[in-house]
Amino acid sequence: MLVLIDESAAGHLEYMVQQVLKENDPARRLECFFTAGFSWVTDNLPQGRFLFTTLNGPDMEFRTRMYEAYLPMFQLVGQDILAVGIEQGIFRQVEPVSTAGLIMTIYLGTGSQVNERGEQWFPADQVSDFVLKSLQAQ
Repeated sequence: MLVLIDESAAGHLEYMVQQVLKENDPARRLECFFTAGFSWVTDNLPQGRFLFTTLNGPDMEFRTRMYEAYLPMFQLVGQDILAVGIEQGIFRQVEPVSTAGLIMTIYLGTGSQVNERGEQWFPADQVSDFVLKSLQAQ
């Protein structure tokens, strides 16, 4: 199970980093984060379901391993999206680490909501728009 967690999370993370860092603008990176993430879940439905089930499951060792495996994704959001956007005045002043945690919670919560065909209940653009509006500098 631990190897499966590591391999699934690594593939997910690699795909996300490749997609997000193609963009230079922090707002576009955030949009891409949700679009790429939802796309990955749809395209990798068995792995996505496994990861979401494990993350919300009762086994503390597996949940801890999930957190460790996804720490780089938290850092991607905090450092490569939020901190850059704050520095450029695109995003308002927020604490990047805790805000990255909130964004990851939104991503994991909405990203896990798929039907039997892997179609998302919430469109990626709707979720990213909601998050972007909360971050916009006034």
